[in-house]
Amino acid sequence: MVEIEKGKTLHIKLLAMGELNKKTGEREVFFELNGQLRSLLIKDKQALKEMHVAPKAQKGVKGSVGAPMLGEVIDVKVKKRDKVKKR
Repeated sequence: MVEIEKGKTLHIKLLAMGELNKKTGEREVFFELNGQLRSLLIKDKQALKEMHVAPKAQKGVKGSVGAPMLGEVIDVKVKKRDKVKKR
């Protein structure tokens, strides 16, 4: 029970917690609020401490490019000052 002001009390009952989404660090929490079923997504701060998140680009490094997976640039088809167009 949480009293939000004199004479106003919220009745909150935890029902269940969903699995951790390892990409976002969130989990769905199911609860009753004054007898009504509710759910919401929360960031699990404890799980986030244990998750390893690789940076997608190096901060402060000019020319560093982010990518969703590890890789290596093996060839560049343009030279400095070449003009490129979006297709």
